[in-house]
Amino acid sequence: MTETDQVEHKSLRLILGPQADWDEVARSCVCFANGRGGKLLIGIEDGETLPPPEQTIPPELPDQVFRRIPELTINVVTAYPTIAAATNGGAYLAVVVPPSQSVACTTSGRYFARLADECRAVPPEELVRLVSEKGAMVWELTPTSVPAREADPTHRARLLAGLRASDRVKESVKRKPDAELLAHYDLIAGGRLTNLGVLWLGRREHRARLLHAPIIQYIRYDVQRRKVAKELFGDDYTMTPWDQIEAVQQLGAWQERVEVPNGLFRENVAIYDVELIRELVANALVHRVYTTRGDIFLNHFAESLEVHSPGPLPAGVTPRNILHARKRRNEALARLFHDLKLMEGEGTGYDRMYDLLLSSGRPAPEVREGPDRVEVIIRGGDLDRRALQVIATASQHGPLEERERITLGLLARNGPMTRAALASALSLSAAREVGSWTETLIERGLVVVVGQAAGQRLKVNPRLLREAGAPVRTTLIDIENHRLRELVRTDVVQFPGARIADIIERIGREIPRRRIQRQLAQLREDGVVTMAGGRGTARYYPARERT
Repeated sequence: MTETDQVEHKSLRLILGPQADWDEVARSCVCFANGRGGKLLIGIEDGETLPPPEQTIPPELPDQVFRRIPELTINVVTAYPTIAAATNGGAYLAVVVPPSQSVACTTSGRYFARLADECRAVPPEELVRLVSEKGAMVWELTPTSVPAREADPTHRARLLAGLRASDRVKESVKRKPDAELLAHYDLIAGGRLTNLGVLWLGRREHRARLLHAPIIQYIRYDVQRRKVAKELFGDDYTMTPWDQIEAVQQLGAWQERVEVPNGLFRENVAIYDVELIRELVANALVHRVYTTRGDIFLNHFAESLEVHSPGPLPAGVTPRNILHARKRRNEALARLFHDLKLMEGEGTGYDRMYDLLLSSGRPAPEVREGPDRVEVIIRGGDLDRRALQVIATASQHGPLEERERITLGLLARNGPMTRAALASALSLSAAREVGSWTETLIERGLVVVVGQAAGQRLKVNPRLLREAGAPVRTTLIDIENHRLRELVRTDVVQFPGARIADIIERIGREIPRRRIQRQLAQLREDGVVTMAGGRGTARYYPARERT
């Protein structure tokens, strides 16, 4: 069995012998309890799928584990551990940890939660989020007083048909009887609709009794940012989330287009692609905090679209790592959205938004987080025709993966970028991680590397730019070092006593400060330039003109 977000392997050494580390076992159990639950397989090493073939489990070990975990944790209840045999004959211990009703922690007062397949500590300032998410999980699965037989027949039939028609649902799941299929998706429990079930299957009067049924407000503003139109979706409690998404997608506002040159012809490109709108609305509905009051707002301005969703980002997710995070607040709701093809991604969905925007010549989404809501800003009017043409032409050479479109879109919009700058734009923690995003682009000749060592930069292959008919921008960012050194020398001669900021302003702000610093250092070493002052106050003079 491989490791997933609900299966974790641990060495038998963690609970046997002098090197036993029961605290690590406790951390893993707390992580599962604070999430959707999981299974701890003790006796399988990290990176392996099977235990050693000769491995046996002492018969007294299950009882020891069953007693030890409650001594080290709070609000963690495990099933009695079982000894299992793998296909190779080796034995291991399986510990099933169900989700807790309350927030779990270790007896030492530490909190942990899972982000994708990693167990991470929850700092004190994130504890409120963890409590909020635990409440969201409980809210989804809590049965209401509405009998399952009172579900709206139209909503019920549509949902069942949608699930059975989806290629994202396993055939074994599709073959389940209606009631079992609805229970599989946590829509009914014990013969009653859950809160999630009321949201998708309930009648109007049932949905009206939900504490905070989702309402979407679309507000249009003119160029002076004055409100000129408003529409509500869900305020009468007749709409399911599926209905709300479809109604928003059908707004006439998304029909607005701009003309883009394409060789001898011109084509119309939507300012806001309908697929992007679907992802934005689905994302807001899936990650909304349903235990908190607040509507979802789509504020449509002349130059941008701003989506406001109540509640903070899920624990462990920040505006900096949102492109890579795989964490969903309302797991059961997200699973329905994904299996019904109402959203593409299985994580936060922002990777798909980055792809849709950058591959259509637009800037990446801007994510802001406030104390009680998340704001996503899409710059609709900022269409880069050059980037659009580059992506379209590159796609003619063969299909591009999502990562490739995102990276190529960034380079086409921004011009040559250092690995550090590209890592920052991709929200990567280090420049060395850029390789997995650029390797195939370089191999296919779509992206080239110029410069040496720390001065290396990545850029769209000029041949691709010419083929795309995209305008090649004149820039000094690719200037060779010896030419840049001469520019710096000339500037110092013409402006004795120059500060480095003044040199950059005159030569070109697109040139990284470090490159200017290296050329000044080389000129000083060659005896051509001298420096007066220290760090922050340095001024540069021609060697013979310093006073």
